[in-house]
Amino acid sequence: MKAIVVRYLGPTNTRGSRYKASAEGVKSLTIPTSYRHNDFDNERVAAEALCLKYGWKGELTAGTLPGGDTVFVFSE
Repeated sequence: MKAIVVRYLGPTNTRGSRYKASAEGVKSLTIPTSYRHNDFDNERVAAEALCLKYGWKGELTAGTLPGGDTVFVFSE
C-alpha cells in the first residue's frame, strides 16, 4: 500500500508558503499554496498532483500523523 505524506512548508525570504507531497521510492513534489483553498484542500491538491505525476489511480483517504503532517492512503 502506498502512503503519501503532505507537509506544510512556511514562507521564507525568497519563497512563499507551499506544500510538499512525498512517498517512499519516488521523488517528492512541492506546490505553492493556493489561497483560494483551505489547508486541507491544499494538502489534497498536493497529494493528487503526486498521484498524477506517477500515474497512481484510486480514491484517497486522509489522516493526520502525531507530528501534524497529513497522510493520504488509497481506499479499497
